[in-house]
Amino acid sequence: MPGGMAFSVNSVGHMVKSGRLREHMEKLNSDLGVSDEDWIASRVDSLPKALILAMKTVANAAETASGKATELLPRAAD
Repeated sequence: MPGGMAFSVNSVGHMVKSGRLREHMEKLNSDLGVSDEDWIASRVDSLPKALILAMKTVANAAETASGKATELLPRAAD
């Protein structure tokens, strides 16, 4: 994002929601005795797991000519 700043906070929640939805839909299909749809398996089924994945993604950001593509800033003491 040249010359700007971007924040993304929704994608982590959506990943968790999708993982939980898949889990429940597979159970429902099993209970109803119908064939499963092609649900993509995800190990991100809780916010703590999503947070770890998000932090690892930021930590592994690409190095660019102007520094890391994204980074975490220290939290203020107050």
